[in-house]
Amino acid sequence: MRKYTSGFFIMCFLLFPYSSGMLLSESHAAGDTADQFLGSWSLVSFKDKNEQGETIDRYGKGAFGRIVYGANGNMMVVLMRHGREDLQDPDFFSYTGSYDVDAAAGTVTHHIEACIAPSWVGVDRVRKFEMLDANRIALRPVEGTSELIWQREK
Repeated sequence: MRKYTSGFFIMCFLLFPYSSGMLLSESHAAGDTADQFLGSWSLVSFKDKNEQGETIDRYGKGAFGRIVYGANGNMMVVLMRHGREDLQDPDFFSYTGSYDVDAAAGTVTHHIEACIAPSWVGVDRVRKFEMLDANRIALRPVEGTSELIWQREK
């Protein structure tokens, strides 16, 4: 399974290059809130509410996740349950596309261009964001009950 995940990340980094010397797009002008998103983030936790209203770890303890926001306005995310063994296991999710940050509204919108779930392609997913500190961010879908905490990768 690791070779499939590695191949996916290699493909994404070839498609969405980022370097500190890259010029920022107009929607991600230097000094704005969007700059705080730039780079690669690893999943710390993925909490959600079940049918009974209890808080649960959506993909279990030790879930893997990475989200990358590029200076070119593109992003990608991968989420996976720890210990996933079968290609048919549904506890894997990923998508990619462009993004916009609305600092005044405290939201980041993911404009999905490709997704493991076909019904998400062409859809915008809006997340409320909260910068917990310089290296941690919380993302909460406006249409759901989940909260994902991300840690900036070094």
